[in-house]
Amino acid sequence: MPTVLLLPDSALLVPGAGGALADPLAEARDAALRVLRSVPRRARVLLIAPGRSSRVLTGPFGDGLAAAGIDGSRLLRSPEGSGTGGAVPGVGAAAALAVLRAAGHDPDRGTTVVEVAPTATDPDERAGSPVLPSDPRLIVVVGSLSARHGPDAPLPDDPAAIAADVALLTAFAAGPRALAEVFGELHLPASDRLAITGARPWRALLSLLAGDASLPDARAELLWSGTPGGAQHAVARWEVPA
Repeated sequence: MPTVLLLPDSALLVPGAGGALADPLAEARDAALRVLRSVPRRARVLLIAPGRSSRVLTGPFGDGLAAAGIDGSRLLRSPEGSGTGGAVPGVGAAAALAVLRAAGHDPDRGTTVVEVAPTATDPDERAGSPVLPSDPRLIVVVGSLSARHGPDAPLPDDPAAIAADVALLTAFAAGPRALAEVFGELHLPASDRLAITGARPWRALLSLLAGDASLPDARAELLWSGTPGGAQHAVARWEVPA
């Protein structure tokens, strides 16, 4: 039974990223760590995240947090001392890799990163690539909901953001079938307008889970949600039958 962990697309998951006095995603990170520590450390991991281009990366991984102004060199050291740096993931994937390391996993061994471009016409294409692990024990999917909430948001407020995010948060708490139903109404152009960075990674996840059959049921739980800085973030866990 693979575990699916849905994580925010934010460098603020990394301790210290918000400055000495601010740690706005501390509760989100703690929720993620509890899930990750429940998964065997040598489990095969598939990480799906938004990226500038669609690509597949394997470890060792370089410092992808530098693009966010964070010195991630100390986070490259794995629990077993490896991690000299190599393929450089985007910021969202790099933050997730840092959380994996904090939970005691070694992403440089047994982790495959799939980044999906925001302009990809077929966001599911890379998730079906034969180079991916055939039976990952852990699937980490990076992406955030709308970044258009209120005056502190990185983009202008949009009244449609609240309804879209309520539907997505409800689906996170219900599982893959519910998320697929939301995407039946929320098309990619609308997701792009609302700055929902998780839209394509989540669609890739659904394609991967469905395979050649219908989407499975899952034990689903929304672990945390919040809107620090005017962007809606969430952490959720799905336990999906093999």
